[in-house]
Amino acid sequence: MNTIHRKIWRNRLLYFSFIFTATAITWIFDHEPKFYFGDSGSYINTAIYGYIPPDRSFVYGFLIHLFSLPFHSLKPLLLIQALAGLISCIGLFVCLKQFSVSDTISFLICLLFSVEPMHMMWQRFVLTEALSMPVLIAYIFVSFSYIKNAQPKKLLLLQFLGVVLISLRMIFLPMILAMALVIPFFARMDDHKKNFKHLAMNLICILIFHGSYCIWNGKLSKAPPAYSYWDGFFQLSAWAPAVTTKSAANPEVLKIISQPQKFPLNNPLNRVHHLWNKDGLTGKIRAAAPNLYTANSWAKITALRTLESNPLGVLKVGGTTYIWFNEYAHLSNELKIDRGDDIPMSSNLLLRLKEFFSADNYQFDFKDGKYWQKPSLTKKIQDHSAPWFFLLPQIPYLCLLATLFRKNDRRPLFYLSFITFVYLLTLFFLMPLFVLRLLYPMTVPFFIFAGICLKRSNT
Repeated sequence: MNTIHRKIWRNRLLYFSFIFTATAITWIFDHEPKFYFGDSGSYINTAIYGYIPPDRSFVYGFLIHLFSLPFHSLKPLLLIQALAGLISCIGLFVCLKQFSVSDTISFLICLLFSVEPMHMMWQRFVLTEALSMPVLIAYIFVSFSYIKNAQPKKLLLLQFLGVVLISLRMIFLPMILAMALVIPFFARMDDHKKNFKHLAMNLICILIFHGSYCIWNGKLSKAPPAYSYWDGFFQLSAWAPAVTTKSAANPEVLKIISQPQKFPLNNPLNRVHHLWNKDGLTGKIRAAAPNLYTANSWAKITALRTLESNPLGVLKVGGTTYIWFNEYAHLSNELKIDRGDDIPMSSNLLLRLKEFFSADNYQFDFKDGKYWQKPSLTKKIQDHSAPWFFLLPQIPYLCLLATLFRKNDRRPLFYLSFITFVYLLTLFFLMPLFVLRLLYPMTVPFFIFAGICLKRSNT
Protein backbone atom coordinates (compact mmCIF):
# COMPACT_ATOMS: atom_id res chain seq x y z
CA MET A 1 0.00 0.00 0.00
CA ASN A 2 2.87 2.36 0.83
CA THR A 3 4.46 1.60 -2.54
CA ILE A 4 1.23 2.49 -4.36
CA HIS A 5 0.89 5.66 -2.29
CA ARG A 6 4.47 6.71 -3.10
CA LYS A 7 3.89 6.01 -6.80
CA ILE A 8 0.76 8.22 -6.82
CA TRP A 9 2.62 11.12 -5.21
CA ARG A 10 5.63 10.66 -7.48
CA ASN A 11 3.33 10.89 -10.50
CA ARG A 12 1.67 14.00 -9.09
CA LEU A 13 5.03 15.65 -8.57
CA LEU A 14 5.91 14.83 -12.17
CA TYR A 15 2.59 16.30 -13.33
CA PHE A 16 3.18 19.60 -11.60
CA SER A 17 6.84 19.68 -12.58
CA PHE A 18 5.63 19.52 -16.17
CA ILE A 19 3.15 22.39 -15.56
CA PHE A 20 5.88 24.40 -13.84
CA THR A 21 8.25 23.84 -16.79
CA ALA A 22 5.61 24.78 -19.36
CA THR A 23 4.80 27.93 -17.41
CA ALA A 24 8.48 28.80 -16.96
CA ILE A 25 9.03 28.64 -20.74
CA THR A 26 6.36 31.31 -21.29
CA TRP A 27 8.13 33.52 -18.73
CA ILE A 28 11.35 33.32 -20.75
CA PHE A 29 9.61 35.03 -23.67
CA ASP A 30 7.40 37.39 -21.65
CA HIS A 31 8.80 38.50 -18.30
CA GLU A 32 8.50 42.30 -18.12
CA PRO A 33 5.88 43.95 -15.85
CA LYS A 34 2.71 45.11 -17.61
CA PHE A 35 0.38 47.93 -16.60
CA TYR A 36 -3.29 48.78 -16.88
CA PHE A 37 -3.11 52.49 -16.29
CA GLY A 38 -5.42 53.95 -13.74
CA ASP A 39 -5.53 50.73 -11.71
CA SER A 40 -1.79 49.98 -11.81
CA GLY A 41 -0.88 53.62 -11.18
CA SER A 42 -3.10 53.70 -8.10
CA TYR A 43 -1.45 50.58 -6.65
CA ILE A 44 2.03 51.97 -7.33
CA ASN A 45 1.13 55.25 -5.60
CA THR A 46 -0.03 53.24 -2.59
CA ALA A 47 3.27 51.35 -2.56
CA ILE A 48 5.38 54.51 -2.84
CA TYR A 49 3.44 57.14 -0.90
CA GLY A 50 0.97 55.18 1.21
CA TYR A 51 -1.93 56.62 -0.81
CA ILE A 52 -5.25 54.94 0.13
CA PRO A 53 -7.47 54.75 -2.97
CA PRO A 54 -11.17 55.30 -2.29
CA ASP A 55 -12.19 52.90 -5.05
CA ARG A 56 -9.57 50.13 -5.16
CA SER A 57 -7.57 47.76 -2.98
CA PHE A 58 -4.95 49.34 -0.75
CA VAL A 59 -3.79 45.89 0.42
CA TYR A 60 -2.26 45.12 -2.98
CA GLY A 61 -0.32 48.40 -2.87
CA PHE A 62 0.98 47.45 0.57
CA LEU A 63 2.18 44.12 -0.86
CA ILE A 64 4.06 45.94 -3.63
CA HIS A 65 5.63 48.16 -0.94
CA LEU A 66 6.66 45.09 1.04
CA PHE A 67 8.00 42.85 -1.73
CA SER A 68 9.10 45.15 -4.57
CA LEU A 69 10.00 48.59 -3.27
CA PRO A 70 13.03 47.43 -1.20
CA PHE A 71 14.50 45.81 -4.34
CA HIS A 72 13.71 48.78 -6.63
CA SER A 73 12.07 46.31 -8.98
CA LEU A 74 8.62 44.93 -9.76
CA LYS A 75 10.16 41.55 -10.67
CA PRO A 76 9.75 40.18 -7.10
CA LEU A 77 6.03 40.98 -7.37
CA LEU A 78 5.84 39.11 -10.68
CA LEU A 79 7.68 36.17 -9.12
CA ILE A 80 5.12 36.03 -6.30
CA GLN A 81 2.30 36.26 -8.83
CA ALA A 82 3.86 33.44 -10.87
CA LEU A 83 3.96 31.32 -7.69
CA ALA A 84 0.34 32.31 -7.05
CA GLY A 85 -0.46 31.00 -10.53
CA LEU A 86 1.17 27.65 -9.73
CA ILE A 87 -0.56 27.49 -6.33
CA SER A 88 -3.84 28.16 -8.13
CA CYS A 89 -3.21 25.12 -10.35
CA ILE A 90 -2.49 22.98 -7.30
CA GLY A 91 -5.61 24.33 -5.59
CA LEU A 92 -7.73 23.47 -8.65
CA PHE A 93 -6.26 19.94 -8.58
CA VAL A 94 -7.26 19.57 -4.91
CA CYS A 95 -10.79 20.83 -5.67
CA LEU A 96 -11.16 18.27 -8.46
CA LYS A 97 -9.97 15.46 -6.20
CA GLN A 98 -12.86 16.26 -3.83
CA PHE A 99 -15.09 14.85 -6.58
CA SER A 100 -12.89 11.77 -7.12
CA VAL A 101 -11.79 12.96 -10.55
CA SER A 102 -8.89 10.82 -11.72
CA ASP A 103 -5.35 12.17 -11.43
CA THR A 104 -4.92 12.07 -15.22
CA ILE A 105 -8.04 14.14 -15.95
CA SER A 106 -7.28 16.51 -13.06
CA PHE A 107 -3.75 17.05 -14.38
CA LEU A 108 -4.96 17.72 -17.93
CA ILE A 109 -7.48 20.26 -16.63
CA CYS A 110 -4.82 21.96 -14.49
CA LEU A 111 -2.52 22.08 -17.51
CA LEU A 112 -5.24 23.80 -19.54
CA PHE A 113 -5.81 26.21 -16.66
CA SER A 114 -2.08 27.02 -16.48
CA VAL A 115 -2.07 28.12 -20.15
CA GLU A 116 -5.49 29.79 -20.05
CA PRO A 117 -4.97 33.24 -21.68
CA MET A 118 -6.07 35.35 -18.71
CA HIS A 119 -4.24 33.15 -16.21
CA MET A 120 -0.98 33.71 -18.05
CA MET A 121 -1.47 37.38 -18.86
CA TRP A 122 -2.60 38.73 -15.47
CA GLN A 123 0.39 37.20 -13.69
CA ARG A 124 2.51 39.75 -15.55
CA PHE A 125 0.33 42.76 -14.77
CA VAL A 126 0.50 45.06 -11.77
CA LEU A 127 -3.09 44.15 -10.94
CA THR A 128 -4.84 42.18 -8.19
CA GLU A 129 -6.10 39.36 -10.43
CA ALA A 130 -3.18 36.94 -9.98
CA LEU A 131 -2.98 37.17 -6.18
CA SER A 132 -6.73 36.99 -5.66
CA MET A 133 -7.10 33.76 -7.68
CA PRO A 134 -5.56 31.31 -5.13
CA VAL A 135 -7.68 32.95 -2.41
CA LEU A 136 -10.82 32.41 -4.52
CA ILE A 137 -9.88 28.77 -5.11
CA ALA A 138 -9.29 28.28 -1.37
CA TYR A 139 -12.71 29.85 -0.72
CA ILE A 140 -14.38 27.44 -3.17
CA PHE A 141 -12.48 24.46 -1.71
CA VAL A 142 -13.54 25.25 1.86
CA SER A 143 -17.11 25.76 0.63
CA PHE A 144 -17.12 22.28 -0.95
CA SER A 145 -15.66 20.83 2.23
CA TYR A 146 -18.35 22.52 4.32
CA ILE A 147 -21.16 21.33 2.02
CA LYS A 148 -19.96 17.73 2.42
CA ASN A 149 -19.26 17.96 6.15
CA ALA A 150 -20.78 21.01 7.84
CA GLN A 151 -18.47 22.06 10.66
CA PRO A 152 -18.62 25.52 12.29
CA LYS A 153 -14.84 25.99 12.11
CA LYS A 154 -15.07 25.80 8.32
CA LEU A 155 -17.48 28.75 8.33
CA LEU A 156 -14.92 30.72 10.34
CA LEU A 157 -12.23 29.94 7.76
CA LEU A 158 -14.63 30.64 4.91
CA GLN A 159 -15.49 34.15 6.10
CA PHE A 160 -11.83 34.90 6.81
CA LEU A 161 -10.97 33.94 3.22
CA GLY A 162 -13.93 36.02 2.07
CA VAL A 163 -12.65 39.21 3.71
CA VAL A 164 -9.14 38.57 2.32
CA LEU A 165 -10.71 38.21 -1.11
CA ILE A 166 -12.63 41.50 -0.95
CA SER A 167 -9.57 43.27 0.45
CA LEU A 168 -7.91 42.46 -2.88
CA ARG A 169 -10.95 42.82 -5.16
CA MET A 170 -14.17 44.50 -4.02
CA ILE A 171 -16.03 42.97 -6.98
CA PHE A 172 -16.44 39.80 -4.87
CA LEU A 173 -18.37 41.53 -2.07
CA PRO A 174 -21.94 40.75 -3.30
CA MET A 175 -20.99 37.09 -3.85
CA ILE A 176 -19.38 36.77 -0.40
CA LEU A 177 -22.38 38.35 1.34
CA ALA A 178 -24.88 36.24 -0.63
CA MET A 179 -22.98 33.04 0.15
CA ALA A 180 -22.92 33.87 3.85
CA LEU A 181 -26.73 33.78 3.80
CA VAL A 182 -27.26 30.60 1.79
CA ILE A 183 -24.31 28.23 2.23
CA PRO A 184 -25.68 26.67 5.47
CA PHE A 185 -28.67 25.52 3.40
CA PHE A 186 -26.45 23.84 0.79
CA ALA A 187 -24.92 21.61 3.47
CA ARG A 188 -26.21 18.18 4.46
CA MET A 189 -27.66 18.40 7.98
CA ASP A 190 -30.03 16.05 9.79
CA ASP A 191 -31.46 18.79 12.01
CA HIS A 192 -32.73 21.91 10.23
CA LYS A 193 -32.17 23.92 13.39
CA LYS A 194 -28.43 23.52 12.74
CA ASN A 195 -28.84 25.34 9.42
CA PHE A 196 -30.08 28.42 11.25
CA LYS A 197 -27.43 28.11 13.98
CA HIS A 198 -24.75 28.01 11.31
CA LEU A 199 -26.40 30.95 9.56
CA ALA A 200 -26.25 32.94 12.80
CA MET A 201 -22.58 32.03 13.23
CA ASN A 202 -21.89 33.07 9.65
CA LEU A 203 -23.51 36.45 10.19
CA ILE A 204 -21.50 36.99 13.37
CA CYS A 205 -18.29 36.18 11.46
CA ILE A 206 -19.33 38.65 8.76
CA LEU A 207 -19.91 41.37 11.35
CA ILE A 208 -16.53 40.76 13.01
CA PHE A 209 -14.32 40.29 9.92
CA HIS A 210 -16.03 42.74 7.60
CA GLY A 211 -16.57 45.28 10.36
CA SER A 212 -12.87 45.13 11.18
CA TYR A 213 -11.95 45.63 7.54
CA CYS A 214 -14.29 48.64 7.21
CA ILE A 215 -12.87 50.19 10.39
CA TRP A 216 -9.31 49.62 9.13
CA ASN A 217 -10.18 51.18 5.76
CA GLY A 218 -11.83 54.13 7.49
CA LYS A 219 -8.87 54.68 9.78
CA LEU A 220 -6.42 54.68 6.88
CA SER A 221 -8.69 56.89 4.76
CA LYS A 222 -9.49 59.22 7.68
CA ALA A 223 -13.18 58.73 6.96
CA PRO A 224 -16.13 56.83 8.49
CA PRO A 225 -15.83 53.02 8.27
CA ALA A 226 -16.81 51.69 4.85
CA TYR A 227 -15.88 49.05 2.30
CA SER A 228 -15.36 51.71 -0.35
CA TYR A 229 -15.90 55.44 -0.84
CA TRP A 230 -16.82 55.09 -4.49
CA ASP A 231 -19.51 52.38 -4.36
CA GLY A 232 -22.27 54.97 -4.85
CA PHE A 233 -20.49 56.40 -7.89
CA PHE A 234 -20.09 52.96 -9.42
CA GLN A 235 -23.74 52.12 -8.77
CA LEU A 236 -25.14 55.37 -10.14
CA SER A 237 -22.97 55.39 -13.27
CA ALA A 238 -23.90 51.72 -13.90
CA TRP A 239 -27.57 52.68 -13.91
CA ALA A 240 -27.14 56.06 -15.61
CA PRO A 241 -29.37 55.14 -18.60
CA ALA A 242 -32.24 54.51 -16.16
CA VAL A 243 -31.78 57.77 -14.20
CA THR A 244 -34.68 60.25 -14.26
CA THR A 245 -35.47 63.42 -12.33
CA LYS A 246 -37.35 61.22 -9.84
CA SER A 247 -34.00 59.63 -8.95
CA ALA A 248 -32.46 62.76 -7.43
CA ALA A 249 -31.27 62.49 -3.83
CA ASN A 250 -31.67 66.24 -3.24
CA PRO A 251 -32.14 69.54 -5.13
CA GLU A 252 -28.43 69.72 -5.98
CA VAL A 253 -28.53 66.34 -7.71
CA LEU A 254 -31.85 67.20 -9.35
CA LYS A 255 -30.22 70.28 -10.86
CA ILE A 256 -27.34 68.15 -12.22
CA ILE A 257 -29.69 65.56 -13.74
CA SER A 258 -31.88 68.26 -15.32
CA GLN A 259 -28.93 69.98 -17.02
CA PRO A 260 -27.97 69.14 -20.63
CA GLN A 261 -25.45 66.31 -20.45
CA LYS A 262 -22.15 66.24 -22.33
CA PHE A 263 -22.54 62.47 -22.28
CA PRO A 264 -26.23 61.59 -22.88
CA LEU A 265 -27.60 59.49 -20.02
CA ASN A 266 -29.58 57.16 -22.30
CA ASN A 267 -26.47 55.81 -24.06
CA PRO A 268 -25.08 52.77 -22.14
CA LEU A 269 -21.64 53.31 -23.69
CA ASN A 270 -21.38 56.60 -21.79
CA ARG A 271 -21.52 54.94 -18.37
CA VAL A 272 -17.74 54.87 -18.12
CA HIS A 273 -17.68 58.64 -18.67
CA HIS A 274 -20.32 59.15 -15.98
CA LEU A 275 -17.98 57.35 -13.59
CA TRP A 276 -14.57 58.89 -14.37
CA ASN A 277 -15.07 62.09 -16.34
CA LYS A 278 -15.45 65.38 -14.48
CA ASP A 279 -18.27 66.28 -16.89
CA GLY A 280 -20.04 62.98 -16.24
CA LEU A 281 -22.93 62.52 -13.82
CA THR A 282 -20.88 61.43 -10.79
CA GLY A 283 -18.11 63.90 -11.68
CA LYS A 284 -20.59 66.75 -11.36
CA ILE A 285 -21.89 65.34 -8.07
CA ARG A 286 -18.34 65.18 -6.70
CA ALA A 287 -17.83 68.82 -7.69
CA ALA A 288 -21.11 69.92 -6.07
CA ALA A 289 -20.77 68.05 -2.77
CA PRO A 290 -18.68 69.40 0.14
CA ASN A 291 -16.53 66.24 0.29
CA LEU A 292 -16.07 62.84 -1.32
CA TYR A 293 -17.92 60.93 1.41
CA THR A 294 -21.01 63.15 1.05
CA ALA A 295 -20.86 62.97 -2.75
CA ASN A 296 -20.74 59.17 -2.61
CA SER A 297 -23.72 59.18 -0.26
CA TRP A 298 -25.71 61.40 -2.67
CA ALA A 299 -24.85 59.04 -5.54
CA LYS A 300 -25.87 55.99 -3.51
CA ILE A 301 -29.26 57.48 -2.60
CA THR A 302 -29.83 58.55 -6.22
CA ALA A 303 -29.02 55.02 -7.43
CA LEU A 304 -31.48 53.45 -4.96
CA ARG A 305 -34.19 55.89 -6.01
CA THR A 306 -33.48 54.99 -9.63
CA LEU A 307 -34.12 51.35 -8.79
CA GLU A 308 -37.36 52.26 -7.00
CA SER A 309 -38.71 54.61 -9.66
CA ASN A 310 -37.46 52.84 -12.81
CA PRO A 311 -36.83 49.13 -12.16
CA LEU A 312 -37.48 48.19 -15.79
CA GLY A 313 -34.85 50.71 -16.87
CA VAL A 314 -32.32 49.11 -14.52
CA LEU A 315 -33.27 45.67 -15.84
CA LYS A 316 -32.75 46.90 -19.40
CA VAL A 317 -29.26 48.18 -18.48
CA GLY A 318 -28.30 44.75 -17.11
CA GLY A 319 -29.71 43.03 -20.18
CA THR A 320 -27.72 45.34 -22.46
CA THR A 321 -24.50 44.49 -20.61
CA TYR A 322 -25.27 40.77 -20.83
CA ILE A 323 -25.73 41.11 -24.60
CA TRP A 324 -22.38 42.87 -24.86
CA PHE A 325 -20.72 39.90 -23.20
CA ASN A 326 -22.16 37.77 -25.99
CA GLU A 327 -21.41 39.98 -29.01
CA TYR A 328 -18.24 39.35 -30.99
CA ALA A 329 -17.74 43.03 -31.91
CA HIS A 330 -17.80 44.13 -28.26
CA LEU A 331 -15.62 41.21 -27.18
CA SER A 332 -12.97 41.86 -29.83
CA ASN A 333 -12.81 45.56 -29.00
CA GLU A 334 -12.59 44.95 -25.27
CA LEU A 335 -9.83 42.36 -25.70
CA LYS A 336 -7.66 45.12 -27.16
CA ILE A 337 -8.51 47.47 -24.29
CA ASP A 338 -7.98 44.76 -21.67
CA ARG A 339 -4.31 44.35 -22.52
CA GLY A 340 -3.66 48.01 -21.65
CA ASP A 341 -1.95 48.94 -24.92
CA ASP A 342 -4.63 51.47 -25.88
CA ILE A 343 -4.12 53.52 -22.72
CA PRO A 344 -1.05 55.80 -22.68
CA MET A 345 1.23 55.98 -19.67
CA SER A 346 1.47 59.34 -17.97
CA SER A 347 4.94 60.86 -17.89
CA ASN A 348 4.59 61.31 -14.10
CA LEU A 349 4.02 57.60 -13.57
CA LEU A 350 6.94 56.72 -15.82
CA LEU A 351 9.18 59.02 -13.77
CA ARG A 352 8.04 57.32 -10.56
CA LEU A 353 8.73 53.88 -12.00
CA LYS A 354 12.23 54.91 -13.09
CA GLU A 355 12.93 56.49 -9.69
CA PHE A 356 11.52 53.87 -7.33
CA PHE A 357 11.74 50.72 -9.50
CA SER A 358 14.92 51.60 -11.36
CA ALA A 359 16.19 48.01 -11.64
CA ASP A 360 13.51 47.19 -14.25
CA ASN A 361 13.83 47.78 -17.96
CA TYR A 362 10.87 49.81 -19.21
CA GLN A 363 10.34 49.72 -22.95
CA PHE A 364 7.62 51.94 -24.34
CA ASP A 365 6.85 53.30 -27.77
CA PHE A 366 6.86 57.08 -27.86
CA LYS A 367 4.47 58.52 -30.43
CA ASP A 368 2.06 61.45 -30.59
CA GLY A 369 3.75 62.83 -27.48
CA LYS A 370 2.72 59.85 -25.35
CA TYR A 371 4.23 56.60 -24.04
CA TRP A 372 2.54 53.37 -25.15
CA GLN A 373 3.11 49.79 -24.01
CA LYS A 374 4.37 47.27 -26.52
CA PRO A 375 2.62 43.98 -27.43
CA SER A 376 3.85 40.78 -25.79
CA LEU A 377 3.41 37.01 -26.12
CA THR A 378 0.63 36.65 -23.54
CA LYS A 379 -1.18 39.70 -24.92
CA LYS A 380 -1.13 38.23 -28.43
CA ILE A 381 -2.54 34.94 -27.10
CA GLN A 382 -5.28 36.89 -25.31
CA ASP A 383 -6.13 38.70 -28.55
CA HIS A 384 -7.10 35.40 -30.22
CA SER A 385 -9.21 34.01 -27.37
CA ALA A 386 -12.58 35.65 -28.11
CA PRO A 387 -14.49 32.31 -28.41
CA TRP A 388 -13.41 31.43 -24.86
CA PHE A 389 -15.08 34.58 -23.55
CA PHE A 390 -18.38 33.56 -25.15
CA LEU A 391 -18.39 30.44 -22.99
CA LEU A 392 -17.60 31.89 -19.57
CA PRO A 393 -20.88 33.82 -18.99
CA GLN A 394 -22.79 30.56 -19.55
CA ILE A 395 -21.24 28.75 -16.55
CA PRO A 396 -24.32 29.01 -14.24
CA TYR A 397 -26.51 27.36 -16.87
CA LEU A 398 -23.94 24.66 -17.65
CA CYS A 399 -23.69 23.76 -13.95
CA LEU A 400 -27.49 23.56 -13.68
CA LEU A 401 -27.58 21.34 -16.76
CA ALA A 402 -24.95 19.05 -15.23
CA THR A 403 -27.16 18.43 -12.17
CA LEU A 404 -29.42 16.36 -14.46
CA PHE A 405 -26.60 13.86 -15.01
CA ARG A 406 -24.52 14.11 -11.82
CA LYS A 407 -27.00 13.19 -9.10
CA ASN A 408 -24.31 12.53 -6.47
CA ASP A 409 -22.74 15.94 -7.03
CA ARG A 410 -25.89 18.05 -7.24
CA ARG A 411 -25.27 20.15 -4.15
CA PRO A 412 -21.77 21.32 -5.21
CA LEU A 413 -23.02 21.94 -8.75
CA PHE A 414 -25.97 23.99 -7.45
CA TYR A 415 -23.46 25.87 -5.32
CA LEU A 416 -21.22 26.59 -8.33
CA SER A 417 -24.24 27.70 -10.32
CA PHE A 418 -25.33 30.03 -7.53
CA ILE A 419 -21.98 31.74 -6.90
CA THR A 420 -21.28 32.21 -10.60
CA PHE A 421 -24.81 33.56 -11.15
CA VAL A 422 -24.43 36.10 -8.32
CA TYR A 423 -20.98 37.11 -9.56
CA LEU A 424 -22.23 37.59 -13.13
CA LEU A 425 -25.24 39.59 -11.90
CA THR A 426 -22.71 41.86 -10.20
CA LEU A 427 -20.95 42.39 -13.55
CA PHE A 428 -24.15 42.94 -15.49
CA PHE A 429 -26.00 45.18 -13.03
CA LEU A 430 -23.50 46.80 -10.68
CA MET A 431 -20.55 47.58 -12.94
CA PRO A 432 -20.54 50.56 -15.32
CA LEU A 433 -17.54 49.13 -17.19
CA PHE A 434 -17.59 46.34 -19.77
CA VAL A 435 -14.33 44.69 -18.69
CA LEU A 436 -13.49 41.15 -19.82
CA ARG A 437 -10.81 40.59 -17.19
CA LEU A 438 -13.62 40.47 -14.64
CA LEU A 439 -14.50 37.08 -16.18
CA TYR A 440 -11.19 35.61 -15.00
CA PRO A 441 -12.75 34.22 -11.76
CA MET A 442 -15.23 32.27 -13.90
CA THR A 443 -12.45 30.07 -15.29
CA VAL A 444 -12.14 28.02 -12.08
CA PRO A 445 -15.85 27.07 -11.83
CA PHE A 446 -15.72 26.16 -15.51
CA PHE A 447 -12.76 23.81 -15.07
CA ILE A 448 -14.35 22.23 -11.97
CA PHE A 449 -17.56 21.74 -13.96
CA ALA A 450 -15.52 20.17 -16.78
CA GLY A 451 -13.80 17.80 -14.35
CA ILE A 452 -17.11 16.64 -12.87
CA CYS A 453 -18.56 16.02 -16.34
CA LEU A 454 -15.48 14.16 -17.54
CA LYS A 455 -15.51 12.05 -14.39
CA ARG A 456 -18.93 10.77 -15.37
CA SER A 457 -17.73 9.76 -18.81
CA ASN A 458 -14.91 7.77 -17.22
CA THR A 459 -16.93 5.78 -14.65
